[in-house]
Amino acid sequence: MHLFVDSIQCSGEVTERSELLNGTIQLSLDGEFCFFEDHWTVEIVIAWNLGRVGIVDISEGELVIECAQQELIAIIDSGSVEVDPDGGQVEVSAIFKIDDFTGLDLARGSLVGMHLIIGAERWQGEISGKDHRA
Repeated sequence: MHLFVDSIQCSGEVTERSELLNGTIQLSLDGEFCFFEDHWTVEIVIAWNLGRVGIVDISEGELVIECAQQELIAIIDSGSVEVDPDGGQVEVSAIFKIDDFTGLDLARGSLVGMHLIIGAERWQGEISGKDHRA
């Protein structure tokens, strides 16, 4: 069974929002989704440079998806964030490259697309094998 045959809808909590001394904003997100009857967890970390307006490139990112004895670890390949200056909502469109995996029918270097909407405390979005870059 291939995890990314279809798009996966997932959601979760913003567990950390940091403004680092070097002018970088870093978000840590924890979430979950169900795929068939399995319960999967998702951990996402993304960072971008503060102070730029409009669409900003993601400078750092990691994606970890786990279920029982199955795990996927991916690093940012490319992507962008756009912060709503009025409400603070963040829209993320990104591509992650699979760096390591266990127990999944995947290939190292394969790409995983992501589109997220991140609020102050919660996030939701889609993860798939599709290209979600803007």
